[in-house]
Amino acid sequence: MTKVNGLYINKEECVMPSVFTQSPVFQVIPKNNKDERDKRVEYIGKQRTRDEAHSFSGYRLDLIRDYPLFHILLMEKQKQKTDLIKINLDSVLKQLGVKKPRKENRKNTLNRIWRLSECVITVLKTKGNKSTKISDLPEVITRLVLEINKVDDKNNFTVLFPERINYLIESFQYQKVDLAEYRKLSLQPSMAIYLAIRSHAFISKKSLNLTLKTLKVHYKESNEDKHTMTDLEKGFKELIEKKFIKSYLETTTAEGNITYKIKIS
Repeated sequence: MTKVNGLYINKEECVMPSVFTQSPVFQVIPKNNKDERDKRVEYIGKQRTRDEAHSFSGYRLDLIRDYPLFHILLMEKQKQKTDLIKINLDSVLKQLGVKKPRKENRKNTLNRIWRLSECVITVLKTKGNKSTKISDLPEVITRLVLEINKVDDKNNFTVLFPERINYLIESFQYQKVDLAEYRKLSLQPSMAIYLAIRSHAFISKKSLNLTLKTLKVHYKESNEDKHTMTDLEKGFKELIEKKFIKSYLETTTAEGNITYKIKIS
């Protein structure tokens, strides 16, 4: 077992900053929509919580391909306890569900790691104690990874992480995510809901109330609510079928806000 910021990680678990699990960094993108995946996106000063905001610039990353890859790399960083990790590309591909890695798979995965190196995120606290100056509040500007280099002809590589990723985990919200659980899900709306639950639920929680606004962060802002809600229905159905949750109830408040009461156990 490895301990990261007070949390023990085992097997395929990883301590993931909430800015990656509960923000638009990783999005619901149609599986075969290469044009959307190849787009570069940029947003500035998006408020994630009442006292935290973030900005992002880079490729549009998705929940079904890019999140698991980033999870594996960050997990290895935490388990190897170094910013310069060693990976075997075939081993990574098998963790991603590729049973027989081929040259095309390897090339594609290397390209996606390079794309992570071109993604820059800024996270900052916007509020603090009354005695704390704004200039003294934490702020982190970092790439997701710095570089990847070939070691030999046996598909061994090194991946260099920015040291500031450590500060991101130390200074802002984070939680433990299990990739083995995540991989059991086949639908992107299920993955989006799962990450939201992991970002908001504690072990002792038996139920959780999440707003549509919270669950919608992995969707394009231009999506109409009714279309997102239809997609989320499919996600909730899979989560129930696979016994991640027991039930959910969609309600509308007097102010017109849509809320989901999720029964976890």
